[in-house]
Amino acid sequence: MKFPGLGRHTRLLCILLLKSALVQHASAQVDNPLRPEDLLPELARILEAAQEGAPSLIEQDFLKREADQRLKQARSDYYPRLDLNANFGYRKEYRSGDAEDTDNLGVNYSARLTRPLYHWGAIEARIEQARLDNDFEAINYLQNIQEIQRDMRSRYLTQLLNKLSLRSETARREKIQEDLEKLRLDYDSGKISKLTYDSAELDLLNSILTINKIERDQKRISERFKQLAGWDQPLLLERMIPTLNLEEIKIWLESEKGLLSGEWVSQAYRIQQTELDIRRQDEELTLITARQRPLIDFTASARQGQSNTSTANNVDTFTLFGGIGLSWNIFDGYLTKHQKIEAHLKRNRLKSFLSRLSDDLRLEGHEMLDAIQFQLETTEVIEARFLIEREKYDLSQKDMESGRISESTLKETELALFDQELGLMEARAELLMNLSDYLDLTRASNLNIHSF
Repeated sequence: MKFPGLGRHTRLLCILLLKSALVQHASAQVDNPLRPEDLLPELARILEAAQEGAPSLIEQDFLKREADQRLKQARSDYYPRLDLNANFGYRKEYRSGDAEDTDNLGVNYSARLTRPLYHWGAIEARIEQARLDNDFEAINYLQNIQEIQRDMRSRYLTQLLNKLSLRSETARREKIQEDLEKLRLDYDSGKISKLTYDSAELDLLNSILTINKIERDQKRISERFKQLAGWDQPLLLERMIPTLNLEEIKIWLESEKGLLSGEWVSQAYRIQQTELDIRRQDEELTLITARQRPLIDFTASARQGQSNTSTANNVDTFTLFGGIGLSWNIFDGYLTKHQKIEAHLKRNRLKSFLSRLSDDLRLEGHEMLDAIQFQLETTEVIEARFLIEREKYDLSQKDMESGRISESTLKETELALFDQELGLMEARAELLMNLSDYLDLTRASNLNIHSF
């Protein structure tokens, strides 16, 4: 996707990537773990399409373009300003002493040209503030991409899990229906109580409700893909989450623990935005200080008018002026003083927040690695359990073929295998999401920027 007028954003994003070069080089010896889109081609296509059609990104682009226009507005202070005035009416001028009063009825024209000469850095400060706001919106754009990608990953994985859940629940419903037919015969013959039969009917109803809920969830998530990512094609869900190389993830995890003390925190979007806020507040202090200092401008004017004299009425006059103009806010009721105090307080608050935020992000990084470690170990256990369930199912198939167990017993084993496979996919999905969230936090500048 290409938007007009985004060259400045490309420059900023390149700077962000260069600033993170040391962090990336430090981890270059161990490859980053895979994200879900690296394993699921359909999800990768959706994320790519989102950068072109996501409504929120289109709206964010308008915000960036608005910020670009504000920057151009701030730069206009460097240019001369020309004002034209005209009026028609009666003018009476009273003069002291023996001088004769004058009056006239006519048209007056005037033109005034002004250009700032020295405003104590106020003009430059306004331009810098606009530039910082521009950069802030560029980072917001990146954050928006990151948030959309995370949302799409989560929803797509949920759809995959719903597909497996629907398979398991459909098989469960079919088995309950078969068992219910047998229970009906047993109930009619008095072998079981009504309570037992009613409980089985409730199990069937609960299974039907679960299937309906899954199907509704699938429909709503598909609608969300269109709303959030602009993706209006049917989801194929042609591939489940493949087996993850847990050993490689372990190696990466150990190496990553030693990198958390690096410079990645300075690349976090929240850190960069707070630093921009602090720099903007520095410029605000410059603006406030300039308000109580003499502002010097070059001024030129021309005036065409009429006046009455002792010898003639409605005499045309033309006046020219050129020189230096000065304006000075001597006293404003302590307004500027308190504005300056407020600006200092805000600046100190932002600096305190920045220091705390850096510590919070480092702690958040450690917590994420702990979560990855726990989920990695959990996935290993579930992988082992799944292999056991699959072996049980294989043995049950052989037992049924040899007549040692019934088809109903085989279906029970199959249901257990389906449930275990669902649990395994859930564990893999959570591990992939944990890895993606960690990479989003610590590799903030490592996003595709071809769309800028």
